[in-house]
Formats: sequence, C-alpha cells, structure tokens
Amino acid sequence: MFIVTAFIVFVVFLMLLLIPFYIVKGLWGWHKEDMAIIKRREAEGYYEAREKEVLEKAQRNLAKARLELAKVTEELAIEKQKAKEATKELIRAIKGVGLGIKSLFIKLLPSNS
Repeated sequence: MFIVTAFIVFVVFLMLLLIPFYIVKGLWGWHKEDMAIIKRREAEGYYEAREKEVLEKAQRNLAKARLELAKVTEELAIEKQKAKEATKELIRAIKGVGLGIKSLFIKLLPSNS
C-alpha cells in the first residue's frame, strides 16, 4: 500500500513539475502562430492597406474640420459686423440722448436777455 501511495505521489509531483513546461510551450506555440499570422499579413500587404485606409480617413476628417472651421469663421465675421453696427447705433443713441438733455437744460435755464 505504501508503494502505491508513493508512486501516486511521485506521479503527481512529476505532473506538477511539467505544468510550467506545458504552459511555456503553449505560450510559445501561440507566439509562433501569432508571428506566422503577422508575417502572412505583411506578405499580403494588409498593414500597408490598413495604414492607407487610416490615412485616408484622417484626411477626410481633416477636410471636414477645415470646412467646419471656415463656416464658423464666416459666422464669426458676420457676428462681428453686426456687433460693430450695434455699437454705432448705441453711440448715435447716446449722442442723441446727450443732445436732448443739453437742449432741455438750455430751455430750462433762465435766459438773461
């Protein structure tokens, strides 16, 4: 009975020693498979096509952003012009009120003539 138990313990011990080996072997196998996929894709031109696709998308987005910037700049110029006109109107109104007050004071002041 002792021999059977010792044999089972020995086998389990060997299995525990082999587990890291199989893990490393599996990881290395996955690495080799991944590298094979990468090399195949490089041979097919996958990465160049993907790079070109991403570059084209970035250029389209840049063009859209430039159009949007042009629209916003145009709207800003229009708003700036409106603000200038409103400021001129306000200055005219203030001058008009000032002249009105001046003429009112002139009328209200007693004349010494």
